[in-house]
Amino acid sequence: MTPSPDRAGRSGRAALALVASSAGLVALTAFLGPSAATRAPGTQSALPPYHLDTRPSAWLVTALLVAATVGGAVGLLLALRALDRGWAPDPRRLLAGGLVAAVALLLVPPTSSDDLYSYTAYGRMAATGTDPYTTTPNDLPGDPVVDQAGEPWRDVASVYGPLATAEQALAMEIAGDDVRTGAALLALASAAAFGLTGVLLHRAARDDAARRRTAVLWTLNPLLLMHLVAGAHVDALLVALAVAAVLALRRSPFIAGVLGGAAVCVKASGVLAAAALAWTERRAPRRLALLAAGAISVTPPLYVAFGGWTALGPVRRASRFVSFGSPWRALSVPLDSLAGSATSRAVVSALSLLAVAALCVLLARALPGLGTAHGGAPRTAAVTALAWLTGATYVLPWYDAWAWPFLALLPASRWDRWLAVRTAVLTVAYLPGRTVPLPPVLADLLSGFRLYVTPVALGLLAVVAVRWSLRAEHRESA
Repeated sequence: MTPSPDRAGRSGRAALALVASSAGLVALTAFLGPSAATRAPGTQSALPPYHLDTRPSAWLVTALLVAATVGGAVGLLLALRALDRGWAPDPRRLLAGGLVAAVALLLVPPTSSDDLYSYTAYGRMAATGTDPYTTTPNDLPGDPVVDQAGEPWRDVASVYGPLATAEQALAMEIAGDDVRTGAALLALASAAAFGLTGVLLHRAARDDAARRRTAVLWTLNPLLLMHLVAGAHVDALLVALAVAAVLALRRSPFIAGVLGGAAVCVKASGVLAAAALAWTERRAPRRLALLAAGAISVTPPLYVAFGGWTALGPVRRASRFVSFGSPWRALSVPLDSLAGSATSRAVVSALSLLAVAALCVLLARALPGLGTAHGGAPRTAAVTALAWLTGATYVLPWYDAWAWPFLALLPASRWDRWLAVRTAVLTVAYLPGRTVPLPPVLADLLSGFRLYVTPVALGLLAVVAVRWSLRAEHRESA
């Protein structure tokens, strides 16, 4: 039986209502003012962000954000189902709706994360001549901006690349010692990068059906709106550069290399984009050389300008961390006590790299769309992103933003729903978003979910990914 277009339309409208409600709940959480989810430093002015001073309880803001996450995830899944059944809204309206939601979230303070205030601290350090790669916020007591850095960043040097540091320093050069203005500028930059990615995906899609898909999976994705716009994570800039690099590859390998190198200079995980580009051009030596030349023209000069080898020190140390929600904790925790932390982390990191490599091989057979309008690069980028997310030892919900745009450029598949479930589980695990004292019962509930439920859920999703990949490989060889 052919699905009814009327039923698909009703499902689509219900999905949009859930997405809008999700974004509205996030905005409401921020608008209520300082809480366990939101920090609003500085004095309000005529310019945004705007907020009340109701001092909502940790229970309330956590409940609002959990509802936003669950409702948004259900809305996303419902929208995907409606598209499969023939829902055909104007893709330009979907794109515009997501952009409007992003602008609306800029009118309230950043919420669901304190990372933005580590960016302002590192930017202030760089702008005033202090090396953020060898100095921590705790080393500069009394500075009105640096003192606003939250836990756990107060005793950590910057793990971000030189381009991210340059962006942060520029914002604080403009803002001076006004942390509110600096945070607003960086939040605006993240929202702009998020919107730019949406426009790039819209333009890259080959027809209206594909444009609807990119709008639903990226611009209207409530989970990404929460993390990249409301949370103002620098990953929005990272992904924008990576997407631009992948889409530029067919026309100019050199420009693609420049953009890919710039992504590496935002965060070290940008190397995934560089690897995907290089793998795509592995059989074309001339194009591969142009790609490498573009990356080399950007990456070494930026790292030399911002600390050289010392800029890699913090990220090298961070690369061996195992986050609370990671399935690898089942191995790292007992190994820590048996062999010591250094040996344990070296073993787990090596096994993680092997797992990511094996997943790349498996997913290369399993993901749909052997070729797209932009060649094999989007699919290769999706493979590397999903393999890294599944096999890495350090997982956070906004890291999933890396996979969403590349998956959006591929044909619809069950991997869309797999990633939606994964991102939603991780999002709940890290609510309400700030490292602050919580009521004991709430703290126990949240830590229990993060330490026990999340690793099990991600482990099961990894098993599902391997099983789907093996079945796809079996069908192909049959």
